[in-house]
Amino acid sequence: MSSPEEQILQAIAIANDHKLQGQEIHSQAISFLNTVRSDSNQSWRAALALFVATNDDGTRRFGEDVRLFALNILSDFLDIRFVSSFLPRLYLCIPADTEKCPSLALLVAFVVLFRNSKGRLSNEDFATLQEQFMTYLRSEYLYGAAEGVHFFLRNKFSYALTLLFLASYETQWPTFFDDIFLLLKPPPESGVQSLNPHVSNFFFKLILEMSSEVADQILKNARHFSAERMARDGRIRDLVREKDAAKINAAVLAIVIESKQALDQARVENVKVKVSTLEEVVDNGVRAFASYVLEKLKWDEDANPEDVDDEDMMFFENMRKDIRKTIDSIYTFDADLVTGTISEKALDTLSAYEVGTELPWESAELAVYLVFMYGELGGKEKGRGRTAFCVAPPNIPKEARKTVDYSNYPLTPQGEMMQTLIRSRISTYPHPSVAMQFFETATRYADFFKVRKEHVLPALEAFLDSRGIHHPLATVRKRVFYLFHRFVQILRIDIDPANVPIILQAIQDLLTVDVEIPDEFEPPPGADILSELLKDASMFDAQLYMFEAAGSLVSILWAMPDIQASTLQAARFAFGRLIFATGSSITEYIPRLMASLLSHFEPAEFVDFIGFLSHMTHKLHEQLRGVLEEILMPLTTHISTAISQFVTGTDDSVARMDTKKAYLTFLNTIMTSHLGSIFVSQQNLPNLEPFLETILQMAADVSDLLNQKLALSFLVKFLTSFGHPTAPPTGVAGAATNGVIVVPGIEQFIYQRILVVIFGIPLRPEFNLKDGQSIAALHEIASLLQTIIKVRGDEAVSYISTIFLPSQNLSPEKALELTNNMRTMDKRGFQKYYSDVIKASRS
Repeated sequence: MSSPEEQILQAIAIANDHKLQGQEIHSQAISFLNTVRSDSNQSWRAALALFVATNDDGTRRFGEDVRLFALNILSDFLDIRFVSSFLPRLYLCIPADTEKCPSLALLVAFVVLFRNSKGRLSNEDFATLQEQFMTYLRSEYLYGAAEGVHFFLRNKFSYALTLLFLASYETQWPTFFDDIFLLLKPPPESGVQSLNPHVSNFFFKLILEMSSEVADQILKNARHFSAERMARDGRIRDLVREKDAAKINAAVLAIVIESKQALDQARVENVKVKVSTLEEVVDNGVRAFASYVLEKLKWDEDANPEDVDDEDMMFFENMRKDIRKTIDSIYTFDADLVTGTISEKALDTLSAYEVGTELPWESAELAVYLVFMYGELGGKEKGRGRTAFCVAPPNIPKEARKTVDYSNYPLTPQGEMMQTLIRSRISTYPHPSVAMQFFETATRYADFFKVRKEHVLPALEAFLDSRGIHHPLATVRKRVFYLFHRFVQILRIDIDPANVPIILQAIQDLLTVDVEIPDEFEPPPGADILSELLKDASMFDAQLYMFEAAGSLVSILWAMPDIQASTLQAARFAFGRLIFATGSSITEYIPRLMASLLSHFEPAEFVDFIGFLSHMTHKLHEQLRGVLEEILMPLTTHISTAISQFVTGTDDSVARMDTKKAYLTFLNTIMTSHLGSIFVSQQNLPNLEPFLETILQMAADVSDLLNQKLALSFLVKFLTSFGHPTAPPTGVAGAATNGVIVVPGIEQFIYQRILVVIFGIPLRPEFNLKDGQSIAALHEIASLLQTIIKVRGDEAVSYISTIFLPSQNLSPEKALELTNNMRTMDKRGFQKYYSDVIKASRS
């Protein structure tokens, strides 16, 4: 009797003989082959022998038709581990009495056979398959021609090996990838070149096959559902990630880089055969990179990102970071290869969704994530700015960039991806992870909307409805609140003002503060309740971003006078209510508020802000000390810059006077609130002289008499507190002695700057002694002179009478008289006396 192998060979020969078609023997041969294939549990050994058999010279003994049939049997045998999950239900429906129905008896035998074939391979069967498959790989791919032109044999074998991997990786063949890697990097003594093209192409094909079997949702949906198979695939994915993913990534990276280098050299040398071979390796490597490496960035289809614990989330995020490192490594070597692969995969998925193709949520999320990742290739700053999204001239002046119509310039590849992202309406996908990734991407690359403004409104619509800030999940809303705020802030000048009222109406329901105090909340004794509550992040913290977004939207309407007036009124009212309700709890936010606003203030806004600070100072006194100390010098610097600007008209002049008045009123409020020590604190003392020079500059301006009087009034208050000569303790600058704060070197500033300026004011020809405000300023100068005498004592009397006044061309007698009157007269008496002296000198 002939062997099973011989019977199969004879049947294939008959089935392939076209002359025998229509004859009974031809039909019998085909029927026999179908039976052999359906009984792969018994026929696989014969099939294996036929597939690997060789002649004495090492060539394959049998033709490709025989060996392909053999591979089909092997694939069926390995695949029936999990195809029969439906059969037990069928078996239960078969009658017990099968003798009367031979066909039913045959069906029962068939079912029992399939049930017995399920599950793990026996150790003996596995050992045979492993040894024969690896021997074949070495002989055919490492040393041979890799089946030559018979690509279908290569494809079918990679599929069979994938099925063996799936059946054995968990328990029987945990070193599968290590064994494959040995073929990629054989030892030097083997005499085989490293990264053999045949082995490399096979490795890439194997990776693609495995990725399809385990992760391809379309393939999964096409075959009968098996819970066992699905569970096994999930376990294998997790096991590969844990054990071998990093090594697979490294292998793909190494092959692509080395092959690309060799390809470039072969092109230089014009070795056409080598070029063709290496092009195939690189192309297959790119496909493996796209299918395997990029697919590993994807969530599992049965995962729920909204319901994973911190450890699992960290694991997934770290895995994405590790894969990103691999991608970045390839990018540094061949940027076009990486960007082309990523953009193709993302655009294909987004375009498919746009035309109505159903996508698994994890594929949709990955497509959006790839758009996000694309912009960060080569550095996180690469995806920023208008030129990242359109091919604009590089020499556009900075001041003209906001007025240029960028829609006239073609989009870059990144711009095309962003445009497809918006047009695809992927944000409508009914899964929170897809929507979240969309909002992250839209915000990260908000500059795109500056070059294609027609997409601003569709993006805003997504933010505003149930996909974004009104999403039913609180976790999504919290994050989108911040992203919406950033999106609006970046695109303030690009949002059509006509749409702002509609947007504000859409967010109005989220601008109601609703703070819930936890039941277990117990603040420490004496602690501020609001401050304690704010220590823990909450929905309220996230909701604050909506108020900031509303402020940014309102600012878009600032040019409209009616909107501007009502906004100012509302802001003043809100500030007043906040101060009344929160007291000192609000003070820590003022420096940050001022730092954010200073560079954006219009003169009128600045005046209002200074008024707010004065109100706060008057109300809170000592509670505001630290804040005032911190903001004083930045505020003064801003003022100095503002008043030094060239005045071009009446409006500018009025704005400057209003700014000076608000600032000087604020300084005087600090002094009357007993907070003047902030001017000479350790933080501000180094900048005291420039600060006082700013005040003197305002005091000397005879064109602004009201603010001149305010500046002189401040100097009186300042010197009353800080002009004393009492010596401080040794080595301690700005220290207090007997309750008096001493400022080192203040006497030099008094004698060399203050005296010079205030004596010169009334002597200037534009100082009008007939003007009531001029007389008021003159009285403040008189008070300042008496204050200097009062705080400095004999030292000041001696200096003024013997040094300063003689230098101003006063006789010694007049100098002594003036100085004595400064010391002895009361305030009103000296003011009148000094006015008469100035009038006499001007007559």
